[in-house]
Amino acid sequence: MFRSPNCKHLFLTEDSYPPSVFAKIIQEDNPNATVLNYGCLDSGIHNLLGTVPTNRYFMKLNVSDIKYPELMDSQNEIVENKKVDYLIIINFQSYNSAILTKKLQETAEKNYDLVKSMSQLSEGIYKDYYLYKKKTV
Repeated sequence: MFRSPNCKHLFLTEDSYPPSVFAKIIQEDNPNATVLNYGCLDSGIHNLLGTVPTNRYFMKLNVSDIKYPELMDSQNEIVENKKVDYLIIINFQSYNSAILTKKLQETAEKNYDLVKSMSQLSEGIYKDYYLYKKKTV
């Protein structure tokens, strides 16, 4: 019999999942907030918030920046010009991911403050989630 490594997640509460926790934080602060999955795959945040992404590249696909630079160029421009209210960054705890996450965080922290960070074990890999909120003047 085959067992998924995620079976244990059946018994966890909603508060064990970073996207659920982040959605609650965002909804309490601003039900109409805009969110970007910055440099990472979709976290499911728009589904949890019941919103539609406001920009074409609301997440990073598994495509090389060399082959498709428009994606990250667009996301970087959104972050640098504070065009969304919140950012989510996910680090998959590998060496390459850690380097990328650090670069994304450095860019984000110019215009956004870290609100919450959480870790989650998924498919045998720890993922670190970071929620950033746009700085106010």
